[in-house]
Amino acid sequence: MRPVGARVRGSTVARVVALAMLVAGEGCAKIATVPRPSLRGCGGLFTFAALPYVSGHEQRKLEESVPKVTANQLDLRLRRNYYRILYAEDGSSTGETRDAFVGRMLSEEHAPPGLLAGVEPESLKFAVAPTPEQRRDLHLAIAEARRPLAQRLDRVAARLVSATARPDVTYRLDARMRLNAGAELGFGSHRILVGPSLVLLAESEDALAFVLGHELAHIVHHHTKFKALQDLFVWVVTLGQATGRTGETISGILSQGGTAAINRDKECEADYYALQYMHGAEYRPEAAVEFWKLMLALRPTTSRQWVPFVSGYPPEAERVLRLARWAELDLLHGPSTGSLADVRSCEGAGPATVQDLSPEDAIESFGLVLE
Repeated sequence: MRPVGARVRGSTVARVVALAMLVAGEGCAKIATVPRPSLRGCGGLFTFAALPYVSGHEQRKLEESVPKVTANQLDLRLRRNYYRILYAEDGSSTGETRDAFVGRMLSEEHAPPGLLAGVEPESLKFAVAPTPEQRRDLHLAIAEARRPLAQRLDRVAARLVSATARPDVTYRLDARMRLNAGAELGFGSHRILVGPSLVLLAESEDALAFVLGHELAHIVHHHTKFKALQDLFVWVVTLGQATGRTGETISGILSQGGTAAINRDKECEADYYALQYMHGAEYRPEAAVEFWKLMLALRPTTSRQWVPFVSGYPPEAERVLRLARWAELDLLHGPSTGSLADVRSCEGAGPATVQDLSPEDAIESFGLVLE
């Protein structure tokens, strides 16, 4: 990993080269990739990936055009997507069309398997201790619910391993991640953990390939090592006492406030290389744009951080637009993707009484009550 100072000097050289191109008649489009310091997004000072410029006006325009997804719509999408994945894995043997299969499974479900897949049995606390038979049945049901998701994850991971020649990196489902994924931190990080709910949210193998490729880029380009160094620095400065509200505040300022611009650039860099990995594995790059547009729809405007410059993540709208430009899509003027329309069409599908479920709610059908 090169020193930060070297990267800053490199960015200065990039500005000079870009200006020379402009003078030589290369056109204004080249200037879009020049590093631009930013208080809330990716400035491009700490990455070698060329970052197309995204204006605040464009971000606001996209945010206004994307309808928000409610918790009920999200629940229905995850349940529906589980049966779509199940159909792709082994449901087509019934002779039904996919839509008929999904509709039938939704109408017959009691304990949504997509929610069961996200349950972490070891973390559950019961009001009444379950019998050995109940505990065994619950474990078997969770394992069976995760099976089609694990099959999809393994297949997509295998294609990425083949395209990137990184067989040392492993991928596995981890219920603790829930609606997230992450590369394990550390100087020898070689494992990527994926929440079952995230596999459901992505739905398509193309979108899942982007998620896995993003986390793989964090490992390949040493972002996990850098974060491990950050955490070590915080531990040393706080003498290992970064606990409680005060300790967490100090830890957050040191780990994010001091290096937030670097972390945001690393996120954009991981997005860029994820698209390269997708291309090598013959996945659709448009799926990355669709996925992050959905993530934008899941973020209500009121949840924005009050002090955005201490965030280690760029705004969702910025990521969507930059991914679109890398994928050569005209997102603001072209036809809208079908992803969000598909989400909103979920409302009313299946039993109308199922709303805002958490994974733990699904175990009630086993006669077990949580504390």
